[in-house]
Amino acid sequence: MSAIEYSYLLIEISEKLDELSPIHRLLFTCRKYLASGSVENIQDTLSLFKELEEQQNLGIDNLVVIKELLKSVREWSLFGKVKRFENKRKEYNTLLEEIIAVLDELNDLERLVLVCRGKLSEESEGLIEDVRSLFKVLENQNILGLDRLDILKEILTETEKKDLLKDVEEFEERRNMEDEFERKKAQAAALASSVRNSLTGVVNIKTVFKLFAGSLAIVSVTEVLSGWSSYDRLVAAVQSCVLPAGTNLVQIADGCVCLTVQAETLSALTTLWKLYRPRWNPSETPV
Repeated sequence: MSAIEYSYLLIEISEKLDELSPIHRLLFTCRKYLASGSVENIQDTLSLFKELEEQQNLGIDNLVVIKELLKSVREWSLFGKVKRFENKRKEYNTLLEEIIAVLDELNDLERLVLVCRGKLSEESEGLIEDVRSLFKVLENQNILGLDRLDILKEILTETEKKDLLKDVEEFEERRNMEDEFERKKAQAAALASSVRNSLTGVVNIKTVFKLFAGSLAIVSVTEVLSGWSSYDRLVAAVQSCVLPAGTNLVQIADGCVCLTVQAETLSALTTLWKLYRPRWNPSETPV
């Protein structure tokens, strides 16, 4: 994720921690990460985060302290958000390391700098000693990042590294798919919230997908979505092939892949209930 998304995540977490825990508890929890005498400058969670960054104990690729704090207050929703952030950064950094290793073998730094010339500030070129430092300068000037991959594609096209270029394009496609899914999921959640009071009935159907070996495995919504070209096509497939007449798919959410289905009539709700009841936990009932 980008530096902007990282900063927004810190703000979101700091506001939640301000609600859940007095600052003196957070300071005590983080005492081993803080320099002597720095506590006087900390008034709230956000200023604590700034101090941790200055001590290099917090950063876009170093979120250990954040996770410890969220676990201490049992804030699992934001904890999961941080984990997803870490996973995306890890995938990006792994891709970058692979590209650096291959470009280092070319031993043609001047050629790479030439590709980037016009985008870099003149004074920054003096900081470039190898491929890694070139990429660092590009990141510092917001030319390269998790959502800024055009410069990588230019470099790989120039150096004729087609396999790596394909890896970058596939990574970019996955990122776009994930962003689109999150956008659609937010829309669906808003719709579900707005119409819930007027529904005849809403049923949550939890599905578990079988592996080839015959054992069962729980999969995430993102994994399910990866098999479809778009969120809309996935919804259309579920609507036409899975649900009975008179019902609509309102939301797809994680948790063994949970489908929230709206029944337009009592008859449709009864049909839906009879159709899927054998697969549900006995404790689950439609609302």
